[in-house]
Amino acid sequence: MVDLKLTINGTSLNKAFDALEKQFADQSRRVWPRMEPLVRRQVQENLDTEGRAGGRKFEPLARRTVEYKTRHGLASPILQRTGVMYRAVLDSVAHAEMRAGEMRVIVPGKSGQVAGFHQRGTRRMPARRIFQFSDGQKREQGREMMKAYEQIIHELGFK
Repeated sequence: MVDLKLTINGTSLNKAFDALEKQFADQSRRVWPRMEPLVRRQVQENLDTEGRAGGRKFEPLARRTVEYKTRHGLASPILQRTGVMYRAVLDSVAHAEMRAGEMRVIVPGKSGQVAGFHQRGTRRMPARRIFQFSDGQKREQGREMMKAYEQIIHELGFK
């Protein structure tokens, strides 16, 4: 291991960089409010297009499920029968966190458990990824994130 210590006029640059890194990390939570409307729109598009907007269409429903929905007049899109989970997922995006450039979304309550099953899939049910983003959506998120970080850097006094 190499331990490099830099000083200028007796001032440790290591300490200055550590302080700057901490200050920047503390500021990163300010990124999410700027990202939230975009990610919320993208998640809604993913739900409304049954995954197509996110780059991977949801697996079709099982034949028995389609027959049940037909018999009971439930012609809703996949994952939207009552609208409870749909609303819970979209509301959860508003309360997500951004840490070290990673988005953390927690869908509360029973809707969160159900959303988790759909996101990951189960032995008997294919994954229908609500939080899957296409390359174009990721690029759009990256551009928005860069704008937010550039604003933070500017506000911290860097040009």
